[in-house]
Amino acid sequence: MSQVRERIQQKIDTGRKLYNRYEKFMPAISFLAGFLWDNLTINRIDAWSDNIILLLYLAALTGFIILFQIDHHTPLNNRILEKYRHWLPSVIQFLFGGMFSTYVVFYFQSASLGKTLIFVAFLMALLIANEFLGKRLASLYLLLSLYFFVTFSFFIFFIPVVTHVMNLFTYILGGAIGALLPVGVILILDRRQILETGVSKKKHIGIILLLYIVFNIFYFLNIIPPVPLSLKDIGIYHHVARQDDFYLVRYIKPPWYAFYRKSDKSFSYTEGDTVFCYAAVFAPTDLTKKILHQWEFYSSAEEKWITTDRTAYVLTGGRDDGYRGYTFKKNVQPGSWRISVLTTEDLILGSISFEITPSGGRAVKWTECLK
Repeated sequence: MSQVRERIQQKIDTGRKLYNRYEKFMPAISFLAGFLWDNLTINRIDAWSDNIILLLYLAALTGFIILFQIDHHTPLNNRILEKYRHWLPSVIQFLFGGMFSTYVVFYFQSASLGKTLIFVAFLMALLIANEFLGKRLASLYLLLSLYFFVTFSFFIFFIPVVTHVMNLFTYILGGAIGALLPVGVILILDRRQILETGVSKKKHIGIILLLYIVFNIFYFLNIIPPVPLSLKDIGIYHHVARQDDFYLVRYIKPPWYAFYRKSDKSFSYTEGDTVFCYAAVFAPTDLTKKILHQWEFYSSAEEKWITTDRTAYVLTGGRDDGYRGYTFKKNVQPGSWRISVLTTEDLILGSISFEITPSGGRAVKWTECLK
């Protein structure tokens, strides 16, 4: 039995020596491990397997943050912890990296090409910066700010997934839970006398509340993507019709060098034609939500976009490639047009721009495909 223990101890000592030798590379290793693991395991935003993994990450992160802060303030007299306490920052970085990389995937899917990309870029910046934090994680202000970010970002999409409802109330509820968890950690650390004074506790809670206010402002400014919804496909067509389980769409055949184009970027218009906008929006299973197609025409005289129509329909979630629907408009005029896909809270899922040009009687070649 003693020989077995000696062998185990030798392996532990060997591992510790390897860690000390390559300690400067540990941030990069933690980053790659978290990112690769996450991309191998995540499927879709409403998959229970993915959300259970994120919940386990969050639970582990909560526990390790509290343990790390307590031990950093007054080293605990624990044999296991004495051997492995130098791993705590790397474990916390791994968990942050795993959650940030998942959020980059989920939020990028929901981001349009507008302001919401700012939030995704911020996520990516945090994902990269996380790998260089190292000993800076000892700063409770920084640690709790990052922790708030992961809790807030998780619950604003997890609550709609669980309740099958997405509206302002579910967003507020998710954000509130995301803020209460860091506050709970602060109160636990305060009871353990980790925080030096009552003023320090108020400052930490104040930072969380400030971040909560800022993120709510971001939401109403349409900077935070409208997770868990995401626009999977959108196009402009001369005709859209349902055929069994598919949608048949018709558009002008693009030139050979634009083989990738699958809709009408330039709509050749003849008087009496109808312009169709087809869109597929992903939503979690059993979630129902009213969405809008907002048609806008650019007025050169007024130098601004003018809304001409807002047409709504209700989607039902569950389909991998998104719930399919379309709107159409007659009596259009030549010029620049834009159609935005919105929620009833005016959160932008995505948009498409196109030109309407008179056909001048020119013959065109059509092509069709099923969606």
